[in-house]
Amino acid sequence: MPSFVAIPRLSGQAYHQLYFQGEGRSLAPVLSGSSTIEHFELHRRDDFRYKCKDTIEANRIDFYLIFIVTGGEGIHTFGDEQHYVRENMLCFIGPNTITTWQTTVADHQGYFCAFSEDFFNADRSEKALLRSLPFFRVGGGASVLHLQPEQTQYFLGLLRDMEADYLTGQSDRAPLLRAQLNVLIQRAYTCYRDAQPQAEQAHSAGLRITNAFLALLDDDLAVLRENRPFRQRSVSEYAERLHVSQNHLNDTVRQHTGRSAGAIVHDALAKTASMYLVSSALSVGEIARLLDFGSATYFARFYRRHTGHSPSQGRGGGANSVESARDSVALSR
Repeated sequence: MPSFVAIPRLSGQAYHQLYFQGEGRSLAPVLSGSSTIEHFELHRRDDFRYKCKDTIEANRIDFYLIFIVTGGEGIHTFGDEQHYVRENMLCFIGPNTITTWQTTVADHQGYFCAFSEDFFNADRSEKALLRSLPFFRVGGGASVLHLQPEQTQYFLGLLRDMEADYLTGQSDRAPLLRAQLNVLIQRAYTCYRDAQPQAEQAHSAGLRITNAFLALLDDDLAVLRENRPFRQRSVSEYAERLHVSQNHLNDTVRQHTGRSAGAIVHDALAKTASMYLVSSALSVGEIARLLDFGSATYFARFYRRHTGHSPSQGRGGGANSVESARDSVALSR
């Protein structure tokens, strides 16, 4: 497989050209009116506009992808796992997972659903669900669920309902689609637990630590919602609060999210900074103080290192700048 650096990382707005032979997106992404970049789309695999290419070279995506197979076969890699994907399989690809595809037959049936973390979490007070699930972890070993026929029919029914709501094009469809997507993911997790109770038990200890770390970080960031200054903490401080070593925390969080604890903290700071730059009238110096940087100069260096842009570029670019910042943050991990 090519080196990690050489493998392209595709956004929800740019992956169609590599994945599909047809026309590309038929509808604009579903948005919820927030300042963050949100993305959701759902399509049938037998739609001629979304006919999957016979060969898809190694790539990474910056969003989440779920697809169900009811017809057709092929070889799909998820990280270091290789699966012969066929009927009655529900498959999951998370951000930064290296994936390839090679079809073995001409026709494919089923559905695929692509969505961003921001879309899924827009109405949720607890943000850690996607990161904590075994399906989307890099090397998590649970990228494919083998379904019983009756389970396949359940998921197909749910996806058909989602498709009908998606195709209305109504501006207020996002909350309904989000609720249906949550049901799909929760039901898939139930199927996983029922089929692999021992794997779930082994998964739980590290998951508790990961969720506890994410909860602490979210609590620290919550002060910003009250317009109070954020206090930056080191990974060692979070490890001490969780009564584990710094190395153990980093390794555990990486196993469950694909990123180290430090990378997640920096990602959160960069995203929060982008939000303030785009959505507030605060000066760069005020944002630097609010996010606990020693100076505006130090903040500018951090922001450029993690987004590829200066704060003034981040402020001037609006939504496109936020999207670019996210891409650059992920590439720096």
